[in-house]
Amino acid sequence: MKKLLQILLFVLAFTMGANAQEKRELTPAEKAKQNVLELSKAIDTNGDDQFFVNMNNLFLAKHEALSREGITEAEKNEIYRNIDMKMRATFSENQIKQIQQQPGLYDRLIKN
Repeated sequence: MKKLLQILLFVLAFTMGANAQEKRELTPAEKAKQNVLELSKAIDTNGDDQFFVNMNNLFLAKHEALSREGITEAEKNEIYRNIDMKMRATFSENQIKQIQQQPGLYDRLIKN
């Protein structure tokens, strides 16, 4: 009985250890929320709720498009270009500069 309990605990320990090492992939919605959070830290939004909704929708569309199976590099580059153009059309020159002052932030928002 004692050995059976030890074996059971041993198997359980390895099972839990294996599960702890699995890394969960973020969903497109979670990635979009992360992008909006990073962006809101970089620029002043004046508490504009519509800003958050619009940016979340933009980043959600980006992540959903990038998560499609079989997407080519050319398609990815087109998505990146569209996101870049939409961000430049949405933000003022000053806001774009604020975003670009954060090392790597602008590229992360467009490509990641």
